[in-house]
Amino acid sequence: MLERMFRLAENQTTVRTELLAGVEQGGRTGLTAVTVAVLFVLALFFSPIVAMVGSYPPITAPALVLVGAMMMRNVTKIDWSDHSEAVPAFLLLLGIPLSYSIADGLALGFISYPLVKALSGRVREVSWVSGLLGLLLLVYLLFVRVKIGG
Repeated sequence: MLERMFRLAENQTTVRTELLAGVEQGGRTGLTAVTVAVLFVLALFFSPIVAMVGSYPPITAPALVLVGAMMMRNVTKIDWSDHSEAVPAFLLLLGIPLSYSIADGLALGFISYPLVKALSGRVREVSWVSGLLGLLLLVYLLFVRVKIGG
């Protein structure tokens, strides 16, 4: 049950990414959402093939690298002179293609941000929500994700 819940959460990350891609391309009406919903329902019939291909890392890694390349325009907004900001951002960017998972790469960034801030003596800059989220994601990666086999 727990494994299914976490796999669903990771799939929701993918759905949100697809939604944002649609909005970026100009789809702001309800028709875009309906079209995506119909296509996702049709995709259910092809899910065994998609699962087989999607579980093969040499196929999924280049797609994640491409997504990372498209995200690079926002890298200029990172304060690279502040190491307590730059290191978590770098780990997030590196974690996505190396873990073959956008969700796991984001989790690495959320875990490392409060940790790096605390180690640099700037723990007051981290909200309690960020700290709690980082701790929960660390527990998830160490105890749940490892048990379900990645």
